[in-house]
Amino acid sequence: MATKEAAQPASNSADAKEQNITSSASSDPSPTHPDSEANLTSTPRLQALEAKTTALRTTLASLESQRSALVAQATSPSNSASSHHTSEEDETRSALATASAAIKHHIALLQKYNEIKDIGQGLMGFIADERGVRIADVMEEFGVDGKD
Repeated sequence: MATKEAAQPASNSADAKEQNITSSASSDPSPTHPDSEANLTSTPRLQALEAKTTALRTTLASLESQRSALVAQATSPSNSASSHHTSEEDETRSALATASAAIKHHIALLQKYNEIKDIGQGLMGFIADERGVRIADVMEEFGVDGKD
């Protein structure tokens, strides 16, 4: 009988521990508790983060519309007639290829301009040496400004 009595208090103490754990969990507000979720939505930090998220979404929408407008602008008229069946990605690639070709053409023209300018300055330098005057005087005689 002594063993039965010893077993009963042990089971009673286990029940008491379980009751203590259950009661402490129900009285302690935790993040999973419905009341604490309402408190989280009213915190200034969360409101600031939501405002930033809204601002970023607005910026993203604006940038996407600007990108679409630039793609439409950069796509050449001959390509736009056939682009009804192409995806936005294809249109973007086409616009970038058109822009890249225009940039390469512009760079080639600038290189030609610089070569011609260098030759012209060299010739004015020869003329200035031959005459024994300053290059600025020769440039002025030919109507060339220092900014040209």
